[in-house]
Parts: sequence; C-alpha cells; structure tokens
Amino acid sequence: LPRNHEEAPPFRVGRTSLFDNTNNFYSIPFETSKDEVECISCAQDLSESRYLYDFSMIKIKNLAPFLQVEGEDAIGVKNLLKGLKKLPPAVRDSLIQVKLVSEDEILAQCGMNAWGCEYGGTVWIPDSGPSWPTGIYHEAAHARTDQLQSEIIKHEVGEEYISYTSYALELKRKYNQEYKPRVRFYTAEGENTENFCESCSVKVVWPNEDGTRLIEKPGVVTETEKKEIAELWSNYYFTDIGPDSRKSNFEKKWEVVAGPVYGEGLGEKIVAGHNAAKWKDGTDAPKNGVIMAYGANNFWEDVATFVEPFAEKNHDFFKQYISPSSPQYDGRYEEKLKLLYEYGFITEMDYLDVMSYKEE
Repeated sequence: LPRNHEEAPPFRVGRTSLFDNTNNFYSIPFETSKDEVECISCAQDLSESRYLYDFSMIKIKNLAPFLQVEGEDAIGVKNLLKGLKKLPPAVRDSLIQVKLVSEDEILAQCGMNAWGCEYGGTVWIPDSGPSWPTGIYHEAAHARTDQLQSEIIKHEVGEEYISYTSYALELKRKYNQEYKPRVRFYTAEGENTENFCESCSVKVVWPNEDGTRLIEKPGVVTETEKKEIAELWSNYYFTDIGPDSRKSNFEKKWEVVAGPVYGEGLGEKIVAGHNAAKWKDGTDAPKNGVIMAYGANNFWEDVATFVEPFAEKNHDFFKQYISPSSPQYDGRYEEKLKLLYEYGFITEMDYLDVMSYKEE
C-alpha cells in the first residue's frame, strides 16, 4: 500500500482490512477475489540488491567469522543468515564453506531429488526459493558429524595423519587444486580399493570441482610424488587401530542406541541414487527410533533428520515419542536427544524444552 494513504473507507462488518508496516490500511469486501487486489509484479525484486547482500554478508561474518560464502543472490544470502542464526555454535562452527548455487548445479553436484549436500565441511544449498532453515540445519549437522569423525582420526593416528595431510596440502597448493588428493590401489582386474596391497597399481585421485566424486588427472603429480603420498597414505590410513576406532565416540554411542535399523523397510532409492525418501508402504511417519523414513538410510541421515524440528523450535514434535504413557513411545528417541545435546547438535535450552513435554 502507499506509504501515506489518507482516505481509507471506514471499517465495518463484512470487510477485510489490509495493513502495511506503517499502519496504513485499506478495507475491501470479504467477497473480493485476491486477483482483483493482489499485484505480484509490484513487489520489488531484491535478489540483486547490493544493500541487502552486503548487509547480510556483514551479519554472517559477525556470526561466523571463518565461514566462506560463495553466491551472488541477495535473497539467498539473507536466507542463509536466517538459517545460520538458528544453529547451535558447535554446528555453525563446523561449517567451512557454504556455496549458494542454482537448482541445476544442485542437481549436478548433489544428485536427483536432493535439496542440498555436504562434503567435508562444505555445503551446497539453493541460492533462490523460500528460506528453508531445516535444510540448512540438516546439512550443517552433516558437517558437525564430519568434524567429530575427523577429530577422532587425528587423535588415533597422530603423526601419521599430520604427515599425510601436510604432504597432501603441499600437492594441492603446488598443482592449484581445490581439494586434497586421495590414493587408490588398483588390482590386476581393475578393482579399486583404499586398502594397501603390494601387487596393486597406485593412482592419485582428486575430488572433482564440485567435490562430489573422485577422478584421476593425468599429468598431475610425478611418479616420485605418487609413491611418496601412497606411502604416507598407507601409514596414515591403515594403522592397526581398526575401522571401528575411526568412528567418533558420538557415532559409536548413536549406533548402539539405534540398533540394526538402517536400510530396513525402505522404499525406492530416489534421492541421489542411493537414499530412499519413504518407507515401502509410501509413508514417512516416525518409527524404529528415526523421525522420518529418510533417517533410516544410514547413521548420517538419522542424525541430520533428527535435528530438523529444532530449526523451527518444533519441540512438541517429540512429545509422543519420549513419553512412556504414549502408544508411540520408544526409548531410542530420548537417548538420541541426549546424545545430540552432549555433542553440541542442539542447545541446552532446546534439550530442556523438549524434555519438558515428557509425560510419564
């Protein structure tokens, strides 16, 4: 409405009053179609607003000083700021980079039917469309899970980890690559593995530009460098600590609580080619200790979906699942909430508020 609208019809029963943010108002009959008064094209397109972009970026830098943000859409940056504000400090600080990209790039980098994705602390999310704090929280939870796993690996392998990563970073800088290289061992039959074997050929592979798959880059790294990084990789990755020791304490505790539920009862895998979005019966209701079917794909998605209600402070969602008096009660929900609080995925205030809904 105009900022200084002076002649508004008097309010009376049977009419709707529309107000703007300065309390100017206009009254229209109830039966009036919205098509007669609504003007979609009148709204200002703020996606290219430099003021909104700069303002939001400054706020993001104040909130997360070390976070790198790529993207030019001002609305997308504003929505990112809104989502970041809803994250607990430990989750927000686990993010290294956020890339705001087009829907086409989401499809190319994250796969079919994916809203976004995360890889090693870098998150890809849509640069336009409605704000989706649950999506940002979901992907950031992946980053926090990654961070906890990285910390345990560093602790367990110590000097081997430092030696390998230092050399990998050296090669990354030397050859101007976006990501550190990895090592793969190939058998005579062409099968590749991370496990060291004497008779295997060695290849140095790199995450592609969007970080979604590993590719070989002929001519990058010399034979000497290949042998050196392969040896360091073997020393680092194949110590005798065993695969379970590479799991974070958080993951170990979570899997004990969850039990053998992942992959059970799921429907068609339609998300990125490897995750199901529904149960076999086409529903998505919480069961088996997960809050939606998507969480039953694996440990990572179980954690990431579990935090989604907290993005909108939908704490009463958990009431029927943590209350022993409820037919839907399952002790796994409360135990998982305790772990999320213990490892910084949710705040103390969130946790206490959720538990206040528990009925014995």
